[in-house]
Amino acid sequence: MKDKYVLTAESVTEGHPDKLCDTIADAVVDACLEHDPTAHVACEVMATAGKIIAAGANKIKDGKALLASGDFNKCAVANPKLAPYGLAAHETLKSLKLFDKVSPKFVEGDNIGKTFNFVKTANADIGFVALSQVYKNGKITSGSGWIVPAELYGKIAQDAVLLKQGKNQDAAKEFLKFLQGQEAAKVKLDYGYGDK
Repeated sequence: MKDKYVLTAESVTEGHPDKLCDTIADAVVDACLEHDPTAHVACEVMATAGKIIAAGANKIKDGKALLASGDFNKCAVANPKLAPYGLAAHETLKSLKLFDKVSPKFVEGDNIGKTFNFVKTANADIGFVALSQVYKNGKITSGSGWIVPAELYGKIAQDAVLLKQGKNQDAAKEFLKFLQGQEAAKVKLDYGYGDK
C-alpha cells in the first residue's frame, strides 16, 4: 500500500509567489515533453530575495557521455577505502579514462547511504549509488540512471555469514538458508543484485 502514494511537503512563507513558481515549473516540464515526449523530467521552482531558482532532474540517457561532458557541478561517490561501491566508482572512471576529469567534482560519502542522500537531496547533480537504492522489479524507480556496465569495475561481493553467536539459533540458521535459496535469489535480482 505504501508504494501507491507519494508524500510531499511544501513550506511557503507569506508573500511567496507560489503560483508563479508553479507556472514556471509547469512550463519547463511542458517544454521538455514537447521536445521529447518520452522524457523523464522533474522541475521545482523556488523564489527568494529577488532570485528564482529552478531545480530538476532530467533522464540520463548516456552516462559515459554525461561524465565525459563534465556538464554537472558535483558527482557523489562513496569513500573507496570504506565502501565497495566507492571503489567500483573509481574503477569505472579509470576504465573510462575519465577519473582525472571527474574527480575534482567529487563529493564523498562515508558509505553508500550517505552518497545516495547527496544525490537524492540534490547536493550532488549525479552520483554513483547502489543499484538496489533506485531499482525494483527490473527498472529504475527513483530518478534516472545509467546502469554501469559490469566490465568497467571489479566484482562487488555480497556475502552473508553465520556468526558464532548464531550457530545454535534456529532462526539464524533458517535465515541463512533462506538467503541461499531461490526465493531470496529472486528478490536479489528484483533489486539489481546480479552475478557481479
